[in-house]
Amino acid sequence: MKLSGKKIWLAGLIICGLVSISVAYGLWGYQWPLGSNVAFYINPNTAQVPDELAAVSAAADTWNAIYPAGLTFQYQGSTSSTTKSSNGENAIAWDNEGDNGTLATAWAWYVGSTFTETDMVFNDFYNWTTSGAQYDIETVALHEFGHWVGLDHSSTGIMTPSYSSIDRSIDSDARAGFEAMYGGGPTGPTIDLDTTNMNFSENGSDTFKVRNSGEGTLNYQVNDNQGWMSVSPSSGSSGGSWDVITVTVDSSGLGAGDYTGSVSVTSGDASNSPQEVDVTLSIRDRPPSVSITYPSGGNIEKAIVSIEAEASDDFGVNKVEFYVDNALQKTDSSPPYDYDWDPRPLSSGDYTIKARAYDTINQTNEDSIILTITDRRPSVSITSPPEGEIQTKVVTIEVAASDDYGVNKVEFYVNNALQKTDTSPPYDYDWDTGPYSWGDYTIKAKAYDTINQTDEDSIILTIPEDKPPSVTISSPADGVTVIKTVTINANASDDNGVKKVEFYVDNSLSKTDGNAPYTFEWNPDPFTSGFHTIKVLAYDTIDQTDEDSIRLKVDKPPDVTLTFPASGTDVSGLVKIAATAVDDYGIKEVLFYVNMIQHRVDTSSPYTFDWNTDTVQSGNYSIDAVATDLMDQTDQDTISLYVVPHPPEIFSAVKKENSSVLLEEYMNVLTWQAHGLNREISKYRIYQVVDGNLTFLSEVSGDTFEYWHRDIEKDKRYSYVLTAVDANGKEGGETSIDVQ
Repeated sequence: MKLSGKKIWLAGLIICGLVSISVAYGLWGYQWPLGSNVAFYINPNTAQVPDELAAVSAAADTWNAIYPAGLTFQYQGSTSSTTKSSNGENAIAWDNEGDNGTLATAWAWYVGSTFTETDMVFNDFYNWTTSGAQYDIETVALHEFGHWVGLDHSSTGIMTPSYSSIDRSIDSDARAGFEAMYGGGPTGPTIDLDTTNMNFSENGSDTFKVRNSGEGTLNYQVNDNQGWMSVSPSSGSSGGSWDVITVTVDSSGLGAGDYTGSVSVTSGDASNSPQEVDVTLSIRDRPPSVSITYPSGGNIEKAIVSIEAEASDDFGVNKVEFYVDNALQKTDSSPPYDYDWDPRPLSSGDYTIKARAYDTINQTNEDSIILTITDRRPSVSITSPPEGEIQTKVVTIEVAASDDYGVNKVEFYVNNALQKTDTSPPYDYDWDTGPYSWGDYTIKAKAYDTINQTDEDSIILTIPEDKPPSVTISSPADGVTVIKTVTINANASDDNGVKKVEFYVDNSLSKTDGNAPYTFEWNPDPFTSGFHTIKVLAYDTIDQTDEDSIRLKVDKPPDVTLTFPASGTDVSGLVKIAATAVDDYGIKEVLFYVNMIQHRVDTSSPYTFDWNTDTVQSGNYSIDAVATDLMDQTDQDTISLYVVPHPPEIFSAVKKENSSVLLEEYMNVLTWQAHGLNREISKYRIYQVVDGNLTFLSEVSGDTFEYWHRDIEKDKRYSYVLTAVDANGKEGGETSIDVQ
């Protein structure tokens, strides 16, 4: 609907120029009714600035802060208007009006002295900004809103007709003009905020501004009402300039959800205290974060490497998975998160190592690095002999070979003909030059690593015209066992004559022989059991050498000891003879002899012999143990044992009675017969058993003994014991009889 009334061009803000105006403030003579809340609309059609709405609204709020009861401007939304138009909307738009020197113009429609509609047009030909460069939207909008208030141009302050720099405040002259039309504003300081709400979605900081839009100086305090936020600074003062207040939020310990609070700006001097900024914190369960901290990527050798990762989440990490080329290798559910990767079975090349973190609701994040397994070529060198003329018939070629992942094999060549393949260190080859004629020969060593990369080294060896001698050990054969002195025979020859042949035992020179036949009598007795190296070294007339060697096994005789009973022991009955026998290579058997007569062959330990002395005559006996080893070598030990006399045989007793008035007595008559295996018995001893103990009665040389018992009971039983004693005083075993 078209409004009735007249249109007036209020004013335009030019870029620069000299304007002669002497008034402190000027009035157009038109204004809004007192207490008006003027709604305005914006067409944000400039392509230059995305936040022009905030800049224009801030300019309106600066005027609103003077005296809201007298007049306020209120943003109501967008409009499609692109230029001035009497359409019932108080419109603000951008229109390209060319390079006419005018940044913006204000237009008004009125009835009498009362505004009915106002428009504001920015010239989009010029470059606009909200950050201070070029032409500041808020400064220009503040000037044009002054015309909407009803102010004319003035000589100073915001209403000056030309643009010079950013000025986002209302000077005292413009304020006085406003108050002249709409009434006196506050007489003291006024709290002015650039925003009334702040929103956070995570930990961090943001700012708002506070200033004094009234008179004098504003002394203020800033406070928050939630533990999860803080403000800085907590107090300040403003004479009209903006102060920056920083609000910091910390969501530690908070669960997902929306949290609200506020920041209060208070002042005992301001009539509009307190003013508040509403603060909202919206916490969402964000995905976890993960990073591989070691290694950083690049080349690695084929050795176990620890993959280390750090993972975090606002509500907790559930697990971290480790992948090699997208193949899962390990799942780690607790820190520290790591995985020991073994690349040794793998071939050289690039491998992608990935760590994937999961939070408590299985949101994921991942990090990856590239590791390159390198496998360098092997290295080989011939360390011995030095290049040049050789002096021995057999030359040992020694090689050092290495590789970062292992040497597979080393090949030895003579004039490019393969002679030997060695698969383990030490790498060497004994080159026998005997079949070769004199001259130069190329000796080459070729090393292979685990993936058949190679390296090689070569030297030139010269066989001289006077070839080295040749020597061999003809007897005994290598590896034979020797138990006594053996003759070592060597055959040596040379094209110009053999100077000497040396014989060595375990690298110790034992004999030098200057004439054939070359022999050495070796006695193994001083040497330990086991293998010993016999070496012969032949010299020709210019001291070129050749050598040969064999290993002979020395076998020492066994060692046998009779351990029980001790030599000189008196024995009777069944006697256990025991012996120990040891040998370096094993005992074949142990023979037991009694007086040189074999009684037992024992082939396993323990070696024993049970000798029944009841079947032999009494007297001294020689006991021998003879041990034989696997080479039929023997050892012998001897002890002496004495078989005591055997008990007498056919032991009998007869009781005779003698009665009288005064005395009753009995006679026991004992008779016996000598044992047939006893030798040189000199006497017999008779004992009576009294209370379990033997009581000696008598010694006799015959075979009868009479003994009277007086004052005894008629039917009492008596026990007697009889032993034989030989000429050596050895008392033998017992025989006993009871008499009633």
